[in-house]
Amino acid sequence: MKVLVIGINSKFIHPNLAIRYIKANSSFPIEIKEFTIKDPIENIIQDILEIKPDILAFSCYI
Repeated sequence: MKVLVIGINSKFIHPNLAIRYIKANSSFPIEIKEFTIKDPIENIIQDILEIKPDILAFSCYI
């Protein structure tokens, strides 16, 4: 099972700690990706489609 957790941040200098806590405390492998609110939605969607996750979760840190 491929799990992808995406963090949407206000800036790259504000790392999303929630996705790191989820990955660190998970019993199965989790891939994380981070974007900012200024990233084009097309880029975010393209990254998701390339990974082809079975489960997709979002966390927003603004």
